[in-house]
Amino acid sequence: MSAVLTKDSSLKCNHPKPGEVTLGPGAGKLRVKGKPVLRAQDVGPAVSGCLYQHPTPAGAVPCTTVTLTPGNAGKLKVGGVPVLLDTTTGTTNSTPAPGTLVVTANQPKLTAK
Repeated sequence: MSAVLTKDSSLKCNHPKPGEVTLGPGAGKLRVKGKPVLRAQDVGPAVSGCLYQHPTPAGAVPCTTVTLTPGNAGKLKVGGVPVLLDTTTGTTNSTPAPGTLVVTANQPKLTAK
């Protein structure tokens, strides 16, 4: 079983000074500890605060967007849309090497497959 992502979850790039993925309002009908659960439409694509620097080449670009690979729940849905699980992954647009998404649910109460 995987943890369901909520507005309290952390989705960041994997760089030493990571940026955070912008989270939308979530699905207000289902909450965990008062926080709405997330669906793919509630995540990104914007990333803010990444301070990625690469020694070469001089033109390194920090993360500003993420391409999400949703870890959707098989049965748990809100409004007919699957909720996201902590199995969600993603790739950021940093260069010269794309970053990866680090996902932390920050809640163990609600799990799904």
